[in-house]
Amino acid sequence: MDNPRIELADERVSWKVPTLFGNDRVALSLAQTLNPLLPKPLFATAYGCPACAWAGGRNPRVRGELSEEELRRYFEAYRKVGATCALTFSRPDAGDYVDDAYSNMLLSLADEYGGQAIVVDERLAHHIRATHPDVSLVASYNRCILDHAQGFGGLSEESYYRKLLELYDEVVVRCEAMLEGGIAQSLTDIAPRIQVIVNQRCVPNCPDGARHIAASARSIQREAQSGERVLASCTQPNRAVMGSVYISPERRKELADMGFVIFKLQGRIAPATSAFKILMRNILKDGMDLTSTEVLLPLVEQTLLLDGCGTNFDEMIRIPPALAGE
Repeated sequence: MDNPRIELADERVSWKVPTLFGNDRVALSLAQTLNPLLPKPLFATAYGCPACAWAGGRNPRVRGELSEEELRRYFEAYRKVGATCALTFSRPDAGDYVDDAYSNMLLSLADEYGGQAIVVDERLAHHIRATHPDVSLVASYNRCILDHAQGFGGLSEESYYRKLLELYDEVVVRCEAMLEGGIAQSLTDIAPRIQVIVNQRCVPNCPDGARHIAASARSIQREAQSGERVLASCTQPNRAVMGSVYISPERRKELADMGFVIFKLQGRIAPATSAFKILMRNILKDGMDLTSTEVLLPLVEQTLLLDGCGTNFDEMIRIPPALAGE
């Protein structure tokens, strides 16, 4: 029997994947294998961050400081598969640390490689604008969740996003806003600057969203101080029962028809096999049906071996030799 054809789910869509400094081996190996078979690169951007004074969102897998040479290898590897890098500088109080040398070195690399900075703290956003104006600024999803908890400062949600775009180049909107019955239709004129998360890993309109972000920020700080891995606990005990927000393939097509074509995947701290499935299920047409094909079976086996390493994150963030210049 012939192997099924490997196709993108929607060629109009540019994907942002949660693998930078987290599941690099999975993402880079997939892109290296599949890009020659596709009309454009598998994904457009990989996002994440090593531990630094500005890091936020999820506990970084890369906890020690890397040299500039080591960091550059990641930017180079993603460039080789047609992707840019977006650094999650989403610590809520990152503006207190704008002079941090290591974080500024990361920012300079993002600038050199045409990357993005995903930011919560407006003070940091202004610092980046002043020192590296060519870096594309993205208003973090966490920023929107924190402001949603405060009623968007008295603005409507639509007006709030438009206000953010006076400073930021793009904004990651709340998933709920893009579901059927949301405000997508009123944002079509700024659709090219909107990022849509399609697999939000929290309940719809979570009442504890701001507390989730605060708990994660505290755990990242404790981890940095102690050197020990600390897991942030979710304050919404019924999350698994209530379900997360998932934008269906049908709704994604409707959004793309309206001009929303920047889609983002969550899952920065996912195990290797989960990261593999997240990319396959969402980016490719019938992606999980392709895992037994001759071209992908070796990657499936490699991914299973990565999870067999347990918490050996060095293997998960390892750059494939062909992309590392080895």
